[in-house]
Amino acid sequence: LDYISGMGWDCIWITPVVKNFYGPDLGQSGYGYHGYWTEDFTEIDPNFGTAQDLKELVRETHNHGMCFILDIVLNHIRPIHSLADLKKVKPFNDTSYLHLLNMSGISFDKYVEKGENWPMPIQALGPGAQCQMNRFKNGTADG
Repeated sequence: LDYISGMGWDCIWITPVVKNFYGPDLGQSGYGYHGYWTEDFTEIDPNFGTAQDLKELVRETHNHGMCFILDIVLNHIRPIHSLADLKKVKPFNDTSYLHLLNMSGISFDKYVEKGENWPMPIQALGPGAQCQMNRFKNGTADG
């Protein structure tokens, strides 16, 4: 942080730190490593440390006179190829949270099955997925 603030930067922006699905995806999606394949929105991925590590980074960033931006990706989740895959997503583990374009009365597992004329894997959260911003006791979003 000394080096970054010494260069005159006034803010840092880090990648999403939520727990990701680790590839390879057995379908067509490849590998996840970038924060777009969230499996658990409530946990920090161990590759990024702990919740305490994140709090310390935010505190030290502010101590250096810089702002802190935590990137979050709310419209993508891990690859979903079955209802069992969807059940692993926390907290949005129900089909009511997903865009189900042209499902037409078939089962969810059939809908996500790979085949001809198949849309890409379901990874986009729909309008039913809403997060509520929680504030810390001091009234801020980052404690």
